[in-house]
Amino acid sequence: MKIGKYFTTNNIIEGLFTALLLSAFIYIEHFSWINGYPKLLLNSILALSGLYRLLKASTPVWFFSGFFLAISWLWWMAVSFIYYKMAYLIPLVILIIGLIYGVLFMTLRYLSQKIAEKIESYFYAIYAEKSVYILNVFALLAINSFEPFGFNWLKLQLLFVESL
Repeated sequence: MKIGKYFTTNNIIEGLFTALLLSAFIYIEHFSWINGYPKLLLNSILALSGLYRLLKASTPVWFFSGFFLAISWLWWMAVSFIYYKMAYLIPLVILIIGLIYGVLFMTLRYLSQKIAEKIESYFYAIYAEKSVYILNVFALLAINSFEPFGFNWLKLQLLFVESL
């Protein structure tokens, strides 16, 4: 397996765009002048389109989506290194957090793909496409149960807190 197929510009851009859609609710809340129902509708549309893009994405895109999603949601964890006089480690910690969640997303997508291939071999190709999407949904639900740092601040349910 060549690692070069994972690091294409299309995969990186698609993962970044998906992560931006899934992170939009945080930044809309902070920087927005929009209030009321238009903001709720915008949050709903962006969250659903981000989840749709993630469910239809390939395994490398899941890695980059998890990487950029972790950076945009969990960057603040590295800021605490200022208080320990280790501010020089902040970029490294942000990179490590992104890599951990990127590998987590990629692993869950890879497992759901392999399980879907087994289902396809047993039940013919009729259920193969649907089973991949259903297993991707279960992979997204499983992300909430992993706590790589002893706690989990990456809760995808938060996408729909401020939505219709």
